[in-house]
Amino acid sequence: NCLALSSISLPKRLETLGFAAFSGCEALRSIALPETLEIVCGSTFYGCSSLETVALPSALREIGSNAFENCAALTSVAFNDGVASVGRRAFSGCASLTQIEFPPSLKTLGRKAFYGCSALKALAFIGATPELGAEAFGECAALRVVACNAAFEAFNDCDVLTLAAYRAQTVDGVLFSADGRTVLACLEPKTDCVVPDGVVNIGDKAFYNVKTLRSIAFPDGLKTVGGAAFYGCDALESVAFATGLESIGDGAFNGCRSLRSASLPDGALWFAYHTFFNCAPDLTVYVPSGSEAEKRAATYRLHFEAR
Repeated sequence: NCLALSSISLPKRLETLGFAAFSGCEALRSIALPETLEIVCGSTFYGCSSLETVALPSALREIGSNAFENCAALTSVAFNDGVASVGRRAFSGCASLTQIEFPPSLKTLGRKAFYGCSALKALAFIGATPELGAEAFGECAALRVVACNAAFEAFNDCDVLTLAAYRAQTVDGVLFSADGRTVLACLEPKTDCVVPDGVVNIGDKAFYNVKTLRSIAFPDGLKTVGGAAFYGCDALESVAFATGLESIGDGAFNGCRSLRSASLPDGALWFAYHTFFNCAPDLTVYVPSGSEAEKRAATYRLHFEAR
């Protein structure tokens, strides 16, 4: 509870950080952990809400329960090979974490270890999947890609795509499938995005809660937009799709409160009742005259213009 402490340099040869040593240090933004550190005890950094990054030293082998719980500003954690166990709720409530890669040394991940990490979109286990505690990734609503074969119980309330190996590719902060045809997840805050040619699918929750996104350009040849693909993109103002789009999933633009214009293409197009739910009150959906999209817009009582 040293509320004004913003940074600290720890001495060399330090091996252990004791229980709750820096708990409640709300102004702590950075800390350099010595390479000799082996154990971070329980609640060591609990509630350090300004802590942004942590580089874990190579000697570290154990992270205790609640060690980084509610470090809401923590955007990245680099796990070096050597960490064997991560305790119960160790990173629970770290709402800014977006992606994690675990080393082959990891053996156990405690119950609710990353519970409620609402921005977490992708994670990978390098090597064998460790023992995962119940709800280790529970309530991680944005989690989309998991590179492991793991027990379902660890991902309670998550809609995840489980990959047998980490075959996806990341380009400019966006995660694509190995063949480059599907956008899986946007891992970094973006203001503008151009989806490259060759992409035919925007996956479920691909841009989930990317609140900085103001504009996005779609390629010709795009066929599907998945459910909740742009859910909660508060800053998104307009979208326009090229001919060829076949369907937009349920809740794709739910909660896009700045969305005022959506232009849908010619041809048969399927979209669901909640596709444009909770958008701007003056949202206008532009649809081809006589199309399936026009029928659906009328049925769902959307303000639309036929052309």
